[in-house]
Amino acid sequence: MTTKNNFYIITGGPGAGKTTLLEKLSTKGYSFVPETARQIIKNRLALGQSPRPDPLSFAKDIFDIYYIV
Repeated sequence: MTTKNNFYIITGGPGAGKTTLLEKLSTKGYSFVPETARQIIKNRLALGQSPRPDPLSFAKDIFDIYYIV
């Protein structure tokens, strides 16, 4: 297995095509970390909640996904 040490950050506004680009790259063998905010918003909508809580709670939710073991 080859280890790749190149990391890239994909940024852009809502609807710019970031997720589409990452999904296409994954079909070519590239790996990526899904956008955390998208996951949180999707989960909240599935629970019938508003897409985003207050900014402090939203930041805590993002932190929890990455750092709570």
